[in-house]
Amino acid sequence: MSADGLSEAGGKGVAEVSAGGMASGAASRALSANAPKGPVAPDAASGARSGSASVRGALAARRLDPRVSVAILVLLNAIAFSPNTMGAHFVMVGLCAVVCVWCGRAASAARWCAVYVAVTAVGYLSLLAPSSVAASFAVILVVVRCVFCIGMFASNMIATTRVGELACALQRVHLPRHAIIALCVALRFFPTMTAEFTSVVEAMRVRGVPLNARMVVTQPVRVMENLLVPVMSRLAIVADELGNAATVRGMDSSRPRTSYYDLRLRAMDWLMLAAFSAVAAFLLGVRMGWWFA
Repeated sequence: MSADGLSEAGGKGVAEVSAGGMASGAASRALSANAPKGPVAPDAASGARSGSASVRGALAARRLDPRVSVAILVLLNAIAFSPNTMGAHFVMVGLCAVVCVWCGRAASAARWCAVYVAVTAVGYLSLLAPSSVAASFAVILVVVRCVFCIGMFASNMIATTRVGELACALQRVHLPRHAIIALCVALRFFPTMTAEFTSVVEAMRVRGVPLNARMVVTQPVRVMENLLVPVMSRLAIVADELGNAATVRGMDSSRPRTSYYDLRLRAMDWLMLAAFSAVAAFLLGVRMGWWFA
């Protein structure tokens, strides 16, 4: 075919495409013109979506007051290494699970409880083995079990507490401004750290360097080079960015901050605070020798 024939064929093709585009545009305008002008009634699918969204919103709204969460976290740290009273520790884990379920995180509560039962069982089974290595491993598991409630409650607090709510709550209890900034930055730092670890592990997998127990044991230097070094350098940048974000929000201003969060202590807040305080008082009494477990 000659050059003139090619150009003619190309021109016809462009004309056909243009005509098709004009036709589709006219059809879309006709559909929009025939569409109702008023509000459209939602169908069943949109109703289901709105219903699920309202359920998620209701679950998200069910959270402990940040002041109560901080107070309970302080209590858990104070009694972390109290004398070994299995009943009190199980009650503490149960209370943390109740808080998680009430905040709409039942799956997380089930996972934490399963891990606690596994840690406790493995710890007691390790004591039955006549070996110094098993005894050392059992001691490590005992330490993990002592601080388990702290991690469980803190993870729920981080997942359900907004930074603005925490800042407002801490300002109401007249905490120093620098302490408020540090706690608010820490509240967002740990989820960011988890995301950074996940990103680096995925990058290692793409490069053909999977992260598993065998590699950690056989090639620890390579694991540190490919995992820890990038994560630590990235976390240093993230911490600086979070601090700058807090400064931009005016958290270092000497003037009192306003907040649109209406924080009020509800019945569940008082109930959980009383329950955790009762168990903490019991464990502190055991430590001081006021009564025996």
